[in-house]
Amino acid sequence: MVNSILLLWALVGLIGRAHGKCSLAPIADNDRSIAYACIHGDLNDLNELPGETEWIEFSVSRFHAIPDDAFRRFPNLRRLSFYNCHVNLIEPAAFRGLHRLDWLIFHGTRIHAVRSAWLRHLPNLRRLVLDRYHFFLTI
Repeated sequence: MVNSILLLWALVGLIGRAHGKCSLAPIADNDRSIAYACIHGDLNDLNELPGETEWIEFSVSRFHAIPDDAFRRFPNLRRLSFYNCHVNLIEPAAFRGLHRLDWLIFHGTRIHAVRSAWLRHLPNLRRLVLDRYHFFLTI
């Protein structure tokens, strides 16, 4: 029994690592939204997503920098989340073009300073979540 469970977890881990892609995620509160969950992925995986995507959630992803205009192809994006990702650097205009973004979440990343330049391009941001680290706001 224990060996079967270990084998199942090993297979799940291999499949997740082999694909490392984004998949369509169900949303309980609004079935009309187009949401994607990207696990063990990177920014190149965004190339597979439709431009009308409204939510993107990265989990345990390993990209060290978010370059300028990284999400510009998604003008309808409303929520963007990073959970336990190895993000070390965010360029000043990384979120440029996301005029509809209202939630930006960073949970357990390696960012230690929040730059006001990141938020300058987000006129409709209503919720900024910075969780599980010590931040400095740099203006």
